[in-house]
Amino acid sequence: MSPMSPIKSTGSPLRAGMNLTQALDAAIDVSPGGVALVCGEQRQDLREIRTGADRLAQALAGRGVRAGDRVALLVPNGAASVQTVFGVWRLGAVVVHLDLRSTPGELAEMVATAGVETVVVDGDQRAAATERSLESVAVALVGRDRTLAVGEAGFSGWAGDELPEPATAGAGDLAVAFCTSGTTGRPKLVGHTHRTVIASTMALHRLHASFFDGTAGERARRVATILRRHGRRAFRARGQQMWMTPIAFSSVSGHQVVLGALLGGHRLVTMRSFHPRVALELVQGERVNILAATPSMAELMLAVRSIGSLDPSSLLVVGLGGGPVSPQLAQRVRERFGCGVGIGYGSTELGGGVLVSRLEDPVAVQTGTVGRPFPGSQVEVVGDDGVRVADGDIGELRCKVPSAMSGYLGPAPASASTEQGDEERWFCTGDLATMDRLGNVRIVGRKIDMIVRGSQNVYPDDVERVLARLPAIEQSAVVGVPDGPSGEQVWAFVTPAAGSTCTTGEVFAHCREHLAAYKVPDHICIRPMLPMTADGKVQKFLLAEEALGTRG
Repeated sequence: MSPMSPIKSTGSPLRAGMNLTQALDAAIDVSPGGVALVCGEQRQDLREIRTGADRLAQALAGRGVRAGDRVALLVPNGAASVQTVFGVWRLGAVVVHLDLRSTPGELAEMVATAGVETVVVDGDQRAAATERSLESVAVALVGRDRTLAVGEAGFSGWAGDELPEPATAGAGDLAVAFCTSGTTGRPKLVGHTHRTVIASTMALHRLHASFFDGTAGERARRVATILRRHGRRAFRARGQQMWMTPIAFSSVSGHQVVLGALLGGHRLVTMRSFHPRVALELVQGERVNILAATPSMAELMLAVRSIGSLDPSSLLVVGLGGGPVSPQLAQRVRERFGCGVGIGYGSTELGGGVLVSRLEDPVAVQTGTVGRPFPGSQVEVVGDDGVRVADGDIGELRCKVPSAMSGYLGPAPASASTEQGDEERWFCTGDLATMDRLGNVRIVGRKIDMIVRGSQNVYPDDVERVLARLPAIEQSAVVGVPDGPSGEQVWAFVTPAAGSTCTTGEVFAHCREHLAAYKVPDHICIRPMLPMTADGKVQKFLLAEEALGTRG
């Protein structure tokens, strides 16, 4: 997921072959100055971020952290998180992002899988349970005002008198690892090099500037479209812009937005933890131009009772991604905030966003597809034989991007597959999609989620889109459950919208009216909530397990 804006960017100082320490230095050299990061009462410019990163590197070096070591982070969004990441990179070490919501057992497993020896923990939220799960490694505490390195001997304070010299990390050296979301089972650790992280950030910068590509006539038509739809608010975001994301920096989508904003000369607003009303107040108070959020975050913001009293007129675009976005949700965002919507597609393995709908797209394309590829990325939809399918036909989406992962830390999932290409690898996403003649992609569902019912294929996304049209339903998830020789049954799990009630009979009637008979669910299960990952995706494997247990 990656938002874009029609206002010309301040330009990207990044170049292929840089490492991420050099990238921060280059961004500082061309920075217009002023506040770069806002989180609560924290307001820091890029030089203050670098100073904090240097001090963190000094402390970790005193603890014995060296180039190539793996340092895990359990730190919420904010200046400390950004400083810690760049501090670890200054040493040439590897950042391993961990999910703050993980159980102690999950943390211990990820730390062991990644070969971590040092974990940086938020000093303001340290918990005995977390520390017990990490008792086999050194723990460093990072606070809002200063950093403490704490070792087995009880050392605390700044280590050493001299700042360590920046390690000369190569572009191909491992820089960061992310936990996958775990929507289909146990999470995995995906590794990215300095080269792939820089490539992902540069792709976002090129996307941001691409509004001005093409002939003078094409550029004029784009600007005219935006002005016709959104009035003169577009001109309020000239030059340096205010980006905002409440998405966790520990996720690849949050990470890409952070680096895209800070290394692209923009300002970034974030939150230590997401609260929908506070997010809306920040949009108003900080005059945010670009908001990047997950679909579930958008739903919660739209449900805030006092939303009508808040002013979102600074917004030019809301970028939605990290999970399926229904056309109904995208349209509600457009109408309520009066701005464009960019629906994005990407993955941890691909290094972030790969496709996104554009502000100048027809509304049906902007709200019903994930648009076209980022500059420098290639995508195609292929059949089981690997041959591209006809426009409009369903096949598997595969991508060739310079930001694709370098590999997995620990065992790779059996479903992962890549094919060698001319420049980069083709990555087979496992997602089913269609592509129109203009290259706009619509995601239909996961290949492994496709339900075979008798001789018919049922795509969960088709059913979920119809369920989303029922006002009494806020969220839905459709899974297939084995049903002997006849194939699979279709199970639909739904949550009621706030203040609404719905019955299984009403849902069945709605499905029979709007779906072909073979797509109508066999079972409707109404739940107060669905199991979710930290970045707002439904854990469908848990629903399938529940269905199997219920039927058994």
